[in-house]
Amino acid sequence: MMKKDKGHSRQVITWWINLVQGHASTVLIATLLATAAVLLYLQQNFRINTDLNGMISEKLRFQKVEKEFSKAFPQFSDTIVVVIDGDTPEQAVSACKLMAASLRKETGIFKTVYEPGGDEFFEKNGLLYLSRTRLEDLADKLANAQPLLAFLSNDLSLRGLFSVLEMILSHKEADGINDKSMNQLFD
Repeated sequence: MMKKDKGHSRQVITWWINLVQGHASTVLIATLLATAAVLLYLQQNFRINTDLNGMISEKLRFQKVEKEFSKAFPQFSDTIVVVIDGDTPEQAVSACKLMAASLRKETGIFKTVYEPGGDEFFEKNGLLYLSRTRLEDLADKLANAQPLLAFLSNDLSLRGLFSVLEMILSHKEADGINDKSMNQLFD
């Protein structure tokens, strides 16, 4: 019985090969048309969704709350937050300004770039947002440094800075300046 099946299979395969060879151009055109139809169907009906939020049901409470939040605050949708840290606050601010300037040039990628506290308003009025105790501490420090700031304001060059430092070091013992405050100054 097995030999009979093999013989029948050979006949079917032989018939198929002869049919394809005899009508090669028709088979080629039919194959190209079928391939085009499959590609057209795939293009119109097959989509890959890479949105991870789409995998979670929109009926869940947190999904509904997120949609409401996005409608109420559209400025927070599609937002990228970058946190910049530096050894000193000045380095972090400088890096923030450089990065913001670079990102603003990429208008095709980013609609807007916002620097919290980095605009002209906060540079002029930032002291208004300090707490009362921090503002009083800053005022006390500026009052203590006022004589040195007056000397420094006369000559804003590097030579003026070094002359102020020389004056501090020469009057160190007389004015009761300790090594800790000197280290903070040089740091």
